Amino acid sequence: MDEDEDDELTIIVGAGASTSALERDGMLRRLEEAVTLAIAEIATQGYITNGTTEASEVRLVIAAPGLASTEVLSFVGDSVAALMSDPDVVGWGPFSVSVTDEILADDPEESAEHDLPDETGIQIDEVEEFDVEQGRHQLLEDAGHLAESVHPSWLTGLDLESQDEAVRQQAATEAGYVAGALFQASVIVLDDLFEDLDTLRQERFGVTLADASEDTFLVLDELPVRYAHRYDALFTQQLIVAMVEVTRRFTSGWEPLSCIAQELALRLVLNGAETQLELAEVELEDEWRSVVEAALFEDPDHEMLFDASLDGIEDDSEFLATLGAAPMAFADWFRPFKSERHLPPYLLDQPDPELDEDDDEEDEEDEAGEDEAGEETALDSTELDEAELDEAELDEAELDEAELDDEARDRPETT
Repeated sequence: MDEDEDDELTIIVGAGASTSALERDGMLRRLEEAVTLAIAEIATQGYITNGTTEASEVRLVIAAPGLASTEVLSFVGDSVAALMSDPDVVGWGPFSVSVTDEILADDPEESAEHDLPDETGIQIDEVEEFDVEQGRHQLLEDAGHLAESVHPSWLTGLDLESQDEAVRQQAATEAGYVAGALFQASVIVLDDLFEDLDTLRQERFGVTLADASEDTFLVLDELPVRYAHRYDALFTQQLIVAMVEVTRRFTSGWEPLSCIAQELALRLVLNGAETQLELAEVELEDEWRSVVEAALFEDPDHEMLFDASLDGIEDDSEFLATLGAAPMAFADWFRPFKSERHLPPYLLDQPDPELDEDDDEEDEEDEAGEDEAGEETALDSTELDEAELDEAELDEAELDEAELDDEARDRPETT
C-alpha cells in the first residue's frame, strides 16, 4: 500500500430514540475529541475529519495515511470504549470502528475493510432509523406551544379561509408543521449556541470563529462571515441572550424585534426550522419561509450583511439613512432600533476596552490641562494680590502726606 494515500477510518455510535439533536451534536464533539487525540499520535502527516449526526446515529470519518491496520483500529477502539464507559454517556451504543483503504476501494472484491477484533467487545449493529411519521406527529404536537402567539396566516402562503375544505386543511397542516419546526429549532439552536460557547471558552481552536477551521462550530458559522473575527465568547453570550428574547416571543406573544442581533437570531431559528422539516421529510410550498419572514421581520435590511458584494455598507451610515435602514455596523447590533424597544440589561452598551484606553488618554490630557490652568490661575492671583498690596501701600503713603499737609496748615505762624 502506498503510504501517501489516505485511508478512511469510520466510527459509528448508535443514538437512543429519545436523544435530542443537541445530545447527538455533543456526542459527536466528544467523539471527535477522544479519537483525534489518538489519531494525532499516528497521523504524523495530518488528517481530515468529517462528522455527521442523524436521529439514530453519530458518525465520524477520519482520513489519513496509514490507518488501515489492526493496531490503529485497536488503538482508536480503546479510545472510543473509554468514552463510552463515561457515566455521562449512558444509553449510547453500540458502536463500531472500521477502516477502508481508498486504494482498494474501487474494487469491491479487494476492499480492505477491517472490523475491530471480537475480543475488544466492539461490534457493528444496525441502528434504528429515524421514524419519519413520528417526527411529523411531534411537529404537529409541538405546534400547540405557538398557538396563542403566532397566527397561522404568518406561517403559510396557502389560503386558510378557502371555500375548498381540502385547501383549508392543507393550509392548517402546513402552518402546524412550520409552527412545530420553529418551536423545536428554538430549543435546538439555543443548545447549539451553548455548545459553540463552550468550544470558544476552551480555546482549543482559537478565541474567535475566524481562528477555527471550517465545521468547528454548529451555529456561529451561519452569521455574516465578514465579522468572523468578532465572534468570541462574549459575543456568543450576548447572542444567546438575544436568542432567548426572540424565542420567548413564540410562546408569550409576538412583538417587533428590537435590534439587529435579534434579527440574526431569528434567522438562525428559521435555518434550524428548515432542518427539522427536512428531517421529518415534510414537503411545503416553496414560499413558506418568505411568508414567515414577511410576518416576523419588519424589513429584510439585515440580509445585506450576508451579501459579499455589499461588504462595508454597514459602515456607510449616510447611505443606510437614504434607504431608511437602521445602523448595521457591528457596534450597533445590540442597540435598540427605537427608544421604545427595550433590551435586557445584559445587552445594554458595554464599555469597549479600546475606547476606554482612548478615553483614559483624553482624561489624562484634560487633567493636565486643568493643572496648567490651575497653576496659571494661582500665578495670576498672586500677581493680583501683590498689585493690591502695592496699591494699598500707595494709598497709605498718600494718606500720611495729606495728614502732614493738614498739620502744616494748622500750625501757627511765628515771627
